[in-house]
Amino acid sequence: MGPPKEEKPVASVNRWLVEESLGREYETLRSFEELRNRQGKGLRFALFFWNRMGEHRPIIPDLPDDVALECLIRVPHACLADMGAVSRRWRELVDSPDFYGERKLKGTADALACLVQQRAVPAVGAPAEEAGANRKSAGGGRGPPVYGITLFDPRRGSWERLPHPDDHQGGLPLFCQCVSVAGKLVILGGWDCVTWEATRRVYIYDFKTRRWTKGKDMPGPARSFFAAAAAESTTSGGRGGRGGLVFVAGGHDESKNALRTGAVYDVGRDEWEDLGVAMEEERDECEGLMVGKEFWVVSGYGTEGQGRFRESAEAFDTETRRWRCVDGAWAGGSCPRSSCLGVAGGDGGNAKVVCVDAEGGNGAVKMGRCVVGMGVSGALVTGSAYEGAPAVCYLVDVGKQGGAWKQVEMPAEFSGFVQSGCFVEI
Repeated sequence: MGPPKEEKPVASVNRWLVEESLGREYETLRSFEELRNRQGKGLRFALFFWNRMGEHRPIIPDLPDDVALECLIRVPHACLADMGAVSRRWRELVDSPDFYGERKLKGTADALACLVQQRAVPAVGAPAEEAGANRKSAGGGRGPPVYGITLFDPRRGSWERLPHPDDHQGGLPLFCQCVSVAGKLVILGGWDCVTWEATRRVYIYDFKTRRWTKGKDMPGPARSFFAAAAAESTTSGGRGGRGGLVFVAGGHDESKNALRTGAVYDVGRDEWEDLGVAMEEERDECEGLMVGKEFWVVSGYGTEGQGRFRESAEAFDTETRRWRCVDGAWAGGSCPRSSCLGVAGGDGGNAKVVCVDAEGGNGAVKMGRCVVGMGVSGALVTGSAYEGAPAVCYLVDVGKQGGAWKQVEMPAEFSGFVQSGCFVEI
């Protein structure tokens, strides 16, 4: 019969399984993130093999990693920074893009409206110090209005105000653009709230760390009222953007000349690149949308056509790096800014930009309207019924015939004018 066969320890068996699957290269791996990147098969696959290698402790003691992951993907976004401080293992999870992909896949991601909102004037009866400070900041007294970022969570019905960037404690630049990509909020341009001069500054807010950082300034002239849109994962001339890409185009320069040029910002690399080819037409006060692999610049007007909004749009293919004109995409005569939701009818000549019905909600929002797309078929609409009327807020299901309008309660401290906004999933 021979000598009894020696049993391999469990750890050795696990090592053998990993070696058979990954080859001897596993010995060079130094972190979970490196394993995930090496294999490119997603978060749960990496968790399985990292566990088999015996190189880590459980995510949560006495729980299988799959069960622990189901718990952690449900953590509210406001707790992610604290979660990353618990342990190295939790920090690796929070830093992994696949962690957020898993949240979206399971429907546990926080879907938020990020609003560039004016600080509201307090109601009569507020403390004198607060009333005086806020009247200045809201434009009701001395000084320009002060804008900041407001977060609205429709699932929880909660409102939150983010801190200002360190060098903008007096408020965000007026008329700045905001887009979201890869779990970050990107603020671009606008007018300095003290000097009223156009700025090329870029600020990034990371929801994982709850901190602002300063990005590289936009290239070229300090443009105002330009189009901006972000792509989660795309290529620009063969270059990928793991941290996401932000496209800008149009607007006008410091001399009020409408622009045809554009640029793309790689958030992960903190690098700008010129789009190379200019649009066919100047487009001031235009709006930006991402439609598949295309960056759309909707409507706008030329230097000599002040206020005469075009009925066309121009679409930039992020792979071929070429522009094409889309005639009839916009109902001319009205400004597209803060009102576009997307494009219907495909990417051909019949494509039309989709908006919220101006008469929807029985005309509840006609003045100072701002529309923020909230996923596939939803939108958040803010504004007022008439000049001087109280601010109102609605969630609109644009997928239903005529739209279904549901009013949202706005706390008094979050009832200021909304200049613009974007949607972010965390």
